[in-house]
Amino acid sequence: MESPGQITEKADSRPKQALLGGKTFSEWLAEKRQPNQTCENVKTDSKRNRSHSGKTYREWLKDKNKEKQNEAILQDNFAMLELQKKALVEEQRRLNPRVKTFDEWFEEKRAQSIIELIQSKNVPNEAWLLNSKTKFPEDACLVYDMWLTSKNMEEFKREERLYEEMVEKWRKKEQERLQVRRSILSKLSQAKKDT
Repeated sequence: MESPGQITEKADSRPKQALLGGKTFSEWLAEKRQPNQTCENVKTDSKRNRSHSGKTYREWLKDKNKEKQNEAILQDNFAMLELQKKALVEEQRRLNPRVKTFDEWFEEKRAQSIIELIQSKNVPNEAWLLNSKTKFPEDACLVYDMWLTSKNMEEFKREERLYEEMVEKWRKKEQERLQVRRSILSKLSQAKKDT
């Protein structure tokens, strides 16, 4: 009798043999290898039987050179079309009556800066100041530079104020971080004392 936890072995003492279906091992092995060899034969046959263009290397090289020449011609044509397009756009821009020259634009900006300067300084509106192009052209540049400087100073002050606000926020965050660190250290030291 066998106990429930005991493992038993069958009493089959015959040596195990492969089922070869009445064939010798070499026949069986050749039969197993045959599908792999047929796959390899198909691959090599397809490589051998692949259709080639029938061109020699020189013919192929001539075709490649022709392709490169055609690409170069296309690129030249494309560049020429781009230049023509730019010239057309420039011509249309020049013929447009709304387009201003640099002198017209500068004169308009100068007049605007003088008007803004007058309004900002509450200087009485004097005709000679508005007519400075004919009398004092260098004064107009000076006025424009003064106006530009005042604009830049305002922007600088605004940037300075923003920087001070940022520094103040950073200072507050640092103080909060130090307080949190102190509270954590005090809790840790109390926990060590309690243990």
